[in-house]
Order: sequence, then C-alpha cells, then structure tokens
Amino acid sequence: MKNLPASGRLSPLDIINTRVRKLPPYVLKSLQAEVKVNQNESPFDFPAELKEAVFQRMRSLSWSRYPEFFPQKLIRRISERYGWKEEGILVGNGSNEIIMALFLISLDRGKRLLLSQPTFPLYKLIGGILGAAVVDAPLTGELEFDVERMLHICRTEHIDVVVLCSPNNPTGCQLSEDGLRRLLEVHQGLFILDEAYSEFAPVNMFPLLKEFPNLVITRTFSKAAGMAGLRLGFCLGEPVLIEQAGKAKLPYSVNTFSLTAAEVLLDAYHRLEDNIRLLVAERGRVLQALREIPAIQPYDSKANFIFFRVKASAGEIFQKLLAQNILVRDVSRYPLLRDGLRVSIGRPEENDRFLVALREICSL
Repeated sequence: MKNLPASGRLSPLDIINTRVRKLPPYVLKSLQAEVKVNQNESPFDFPAELKEAVFQRMRSLSWSRYPEFFPQKLIRRISERYGWKEEGILVGNGSNEIIMALFLISLDRGKRLLLSQPTFPLYKLIGGILGAAVVDAPLTGELEFDVERMLHICRTEHIDVVVLCSPNNPTGCQLSEDGLRRLLEVHQGLFILDEAYSEFAPVNMFPLLKEFPNLVITRTFSKAAGMAGLRLGFCLGEPVLIEQAGKAKLPYSVNTFSLTAAEVLLDAYHRLEDNIRLLVAERGRVLQALREIPAIQPYDSKANFIFFRVKASAGEIFQKLLAQNILVRDVSRYPLLRDGLRVSIGRPEENDRFLVALREICSL
C-alpha cells in the first residue's frame, strides 16, 4: 500500500491509474458562432414533418418504461436498408459507444492497436486507457492512406486490432476497396472500419462483410441524417462478434426518443437524399474556391468537410475567422497537420460567407 501523506488521506489523483493520468483528454471548447462549421454536423435540421411524426409516436408511448433491451424494430429497419442479418447488428449511443465496446472486448495490456495517423483522437485515448500499445501508420505526404506501410506492419508485427476511419477525420481521404481487401487478407484480428461519413463517399464496403468475418463496419445517424443531438449509431458484423460486443455496451444506452426518431427517418430516408447531393456539390465548389486562394492548400475530401493548410499561423486564421462569427476547427496540433484547419460543409450561404472572409484574411 502507498505511504499515506501527513494528512492521512490519499489525493484523489492517487486513486486513478497512472497510465490514465498521463493521457490527454478529448475535449472541445464550447464556442459558438453564426456560421458554425467546426463539428462536421449536418447544416440541415431533421425535417419538420418527420419531427412531428416522432412527437406523435412519443405521445402514445409510456415514458416511465425503459426502451426495448434489443430495439428489434429499428434493427429490422437497418437490416432491410443495408442488407445485413439482424443478429449481426448492434445499436448504441453514437457509433463511439460501439467502437468503445469493440475495444473493451478485444484490447487490454499487451495488446496492440494499429491506427493510421492523423485520425479521430478517441481511438488512441480509449486504447491507451485499456493499456494497449498503439502503433501508428502515418498517412502519406499527400494525406492518403499508406496501405503498403500498414501491410508491412501487419506482416512484420503482431497486431490485435486495426481501426480505420474512412473517409478519415480530419483529412477526408477514403480507403479504396482494393486497399481494404488487401489489408483484410493479411490481418486476421478484429478490423473496425468507422464509416461515420460514408453517405458522402462513392465507395460502399458492405460487400466485404460477407467475405471477411473479422470485419465490423460502424455507422452513425449524427452526420448525414442530422441527428447529432440524439446520439445514435450502429455496427454491422458477424453475429458472434456482435454478441460479444453487446456484453460491453451499457444496457438501455439508447433512449426511446432517439430510437423512435431513427425508425421514422428510415421509413422516409429518401427525404435526406437531396440534402446529401447538395452537400457533395457544395464540397466540390468550396474545394475549387479554396484552390484559387494562393495562401491556401486544400486536400481532396470524400466527407462533409475539407482539410486545408494555411501559410500563416492556423491559430491566427482561426481567431480571425471567429472574429467574423465563423467557427472552423483548428487541427494544427494533430500529427502531420501543422498549420491545418478543417471546415465543415454548410449551407451555400454559409460556405459563401466563409470563403469571402477567408479570401479577405489571406489578402491582408
């Protein structure tokens, strides 16, 4: 037992695992602006008529009862839409909860987790909390997935779990189907493909689920579906993996309101299609406009955001945009992304306002 201090009591921090205390938290400052394009949210709210349908269903439900332990109605809708067996679907409080559950059943001290950096920081944080050794495979100089490097690591080092975000946050690059297949042919451990931004990308990886039983694909209702405030995600995988992941997920973690909203949305998913097409078109327009600003180096994206480098300080550009009530994401502290910013694609008028402000700032 540790020697007690003179006060006779341990400090609260002494109670916490030393490994956890050394890890930086995942935090985001609560800033607001008239043009809020920093969190990859949909600029389009949940359709009003669908909201009303949700409210009508909720009025008929008992709020004093827990939601379904297994939300079979929603799982059936997901199964029908994505063509996957119901017993191979797990629903959670955002796709982050699903990924954490998958980590909990596969990682601990001595295990090794392969990431392609830079990427969503939560992977490394959760892996570190569990005591796993994190192996980084940096993106290429063009900020694309380095499949050859990842293949080399998988062939020459023992890797227990691979997690890739594709399209990748915060760079927007997407892993090709051929690249994913080659990796799955080499890596036989758990392979998590986080497809939070898949609706904005051209490649569908679902067919590979039937070929590789170690593959799990996670999806979310937070981005294209406009349900970020309701926190709902799901994954598709072999039933044996899904059953085990379910053990690590908190019971009743998804509330009745979120489940009902998702059911209503999946019954009328076509209502989202015009918004998705508009955002993809706007992404192309904003990307071209950024390429025409001499002080900006944007990168191609398959998501609903664009990463770009600036010749000046990213922090300074961020603050100057914020002074004009435009909030983007400063990602310059991510690996390989020095002087980098990320802008979510908003409504056309929001994108115009961002571009006008950025041109003005870069011309000074």
